[in-house]
Amino acid sequence: MVVGREILDHLKPGETVLIKRTSIVEPIMLLSEIAQWAKERGYQIVISDIMDTLHRYKVHMELAGLNTAFINDTKVIKIGGSSKNGQVIGKLDISEPMVQAHKFKKIYEPLLDGGVTVHIILGLAKLLLHDESIKNVLERVHILSTLGDNKRHIVFLFIDVDIVERSIPVAIPLLEEVASTVIEVNVGKREKSNIGKLAYKFAILKSVNNELSGLEFTLI
Repeated sequence: MVVGREILDHLKPGETVLIKRTSIVEPIMLLSEIAQWAKERGYQIVISDIMDTLHRYKVHMELAGLNTAFINDTKVIKIGGSSKNGQVIGKLDISEPMVQAHKFKKIYEPLLDGGVTVHIILGLAKLLLHDESIKNVLERVHILSTLGDNKRHIVFLFIDVDIVERSIPVAIPLLEEVASTVIEVNVGKREKSNIGKLAYKFAILKSVNNELSGLEFTLI
C-alpha cells in the first residue's frame, strides 16, 4: 500500500480531484496532509468555504490534535455563512450558478498569477442542495468542470455523498465524470501498533494517471 504523499506527488496542475466521504467520515487527516504537501512544494493554498464548512473542519482538527496553523495563512473565499477563518479575501452570497461563477472568477482568477495554486472546495453538498432544479445542478457541475481548463491550479472537491445521493443523486455521477481523479474515504480498522488512533482508508476509484487507478492508502 502506498502512502498519501506519493499519491499527491503524482497529481498535476489542471487536475480536479473529487473526494467522496460519508456523513460519519470527515477526512480531516487528508485536508491536513494536502495542506502540508502544498506548503512543502511552495504552492499557494486557497479554500472556498461554503456555508462555514471550514469552521467545522478547523474545530474537529483541533479536537483531534491536528495542527491548524496553516488555516490562518490561507486565502479564503466565503460562499454563504458568517464565520471568519483564514484570510478572507472575498464573500459571495449563494445565488444562481452562472451569476455566482462570474463573481467568483473576479476574486479567484487574479490569485493564479504566480506559481501553482491548490484550491480546496469545502461544503459542496450544501451548495448543490441550494439548487432548486436539475438545470441548476447541471450548470453548477459544468462550471466545476471548466476548472480543469486552467493548468495553474489543482482543485480538490470535498463532498458528502450521503447528503447528495438522498437529495440530488444525479450529481454524484456527473461530478465523477468531470473529475480527473476520484478518491473514496472510509474508516479503516485500527492496527495493533496504533491503538487509540483511527485509520482513514482512501481508495482511488478513478485517475487519468494509470499508475494511480485502483491504489489504496491509509492516514492515521
